[in-house]
Amino acid sequence: MATISAALVKQLRDATDASMGECKKALTECDGDLKKAAEYLQIKGIAKAAKRGARKTSEGYIGRYTTADGKGAALIEVSCETDFVARTDNFKNFCNDLARDLYEINPATDANLLDLDINGEKLEVKRGNLSASTGENIRIGRFVRMTVDNGLIGTYRHHDGKGAVAVKVACEKAETATNDAFKDFCSEVVLHVFACNPIAVSKNDIDPAAVADQRNVCRQKAAESGKPEAMLDKIAEGMLNKWYADVALLNQMWQGDGKESAEVKLNQCAKAVNDKLSIVCFSRIMIGEGVAEEEGSEE
Repeated sequence: MATISAALVKQLRDATDASMGECKKALTECDGDLKKAAEYLQIKGIAKAAKRGARKTSEGYIGRYTTADGKGAALIEVSCETDFVARTDNFKNFCNDLARDLYEINPATDANLLDLDINGEKLEVKRGNLSASTGENIRIGRFVRMTVDNGLIGTYRHHDGKGAVAVKVACEKAETATNDAFKDFCSEVVLHVFACNPIAVSKNDIDPAAVADQRNVCRQKAAESGKPEAMLDKIAEGMLNKWYADVALLNQMWQGDGKESAEVKLNQCAKAVNDKLSIVCFSRIMIGEGVAEEEGSEE
C-alpha cells in the first residue's frame, strides 16, 4: 500500500475542496493515485449531494457577469441551506465564475444546465463537489443571459447577493452607449426594477388573460361600491389604469423621486442623448422565490 503523505492529502484538498479526512480516505482507497482519488471524491460528492436533496435551499447568492463593453451580461441563481455558506468567498466565486462560464457557453433555453460540460467537467460534478465541501444541498436555479447590439445591459446585485436585476436598454446610434447620461439611466433603471418589481415593460406586454382577470376584479369592486350599472365599466377602467401603474415598468412612478413615470425618464434621457431609446426586457431574480414549490414538486 502506498504511503499517503500530508502533502499529497493537501494537494487533493486544494484540487477538490473536500475535507482533509475525506481526501485521506480517498487516497487510501485509490492506493495514492491522485487522479483516481479525485474521481472517487467526485462520485462520493454527488452521492452525498443526492442525500441532501430534500433539504430546503432558501439561502444563496446570485452570480453575475458583465462583458467589458457592457453589451452582454448573465445572472445565475445558486441556492444553499445557510447564510453562513452563502457569504463565503468560495461560494461567491463559484457563482460568479459559473455566470461567466454559462455566458460564454450560451446554452439553449431548454438546456439542462447540470448536463453542460464546463472546462472539461460536468456542472453536476462541480455542484456535487461544492455540496461535499460545504456539507449543504446546493441547487442551480434560474439562468439569464442578455446581449444587445446597440445599447447596454444594465445589471445590479443587492449588497447581500440575494437579489439581482438585468435590463436591456437599446439605442439606435452606436455612440450613445458611451454617453454618460445613457450610462447613468441604465444604472438607475436596474435599481428601479429591483425596488418596484414590475411584471412587464409596458402594459401591452402583460398577458391578456391576466389583464382580463384584473378587469373583472375591478368591475366587481366597482359593482360592490354601489355605483350605477352604466358607470361600472368606466370606473373599472380607471382602476385598471391604477393597476398598470403598479405593475408595468413604463407606467410606474420613478423610484428615485416618485414624481414622474419611468417612461417620462426614458424620454428625457432620449432627448438628452438625441437618440431613440427603448427598454427591451428585464429579469429580476431573488433567492428563495418559489423554493417551496420547486423543491416540493421533486418529491
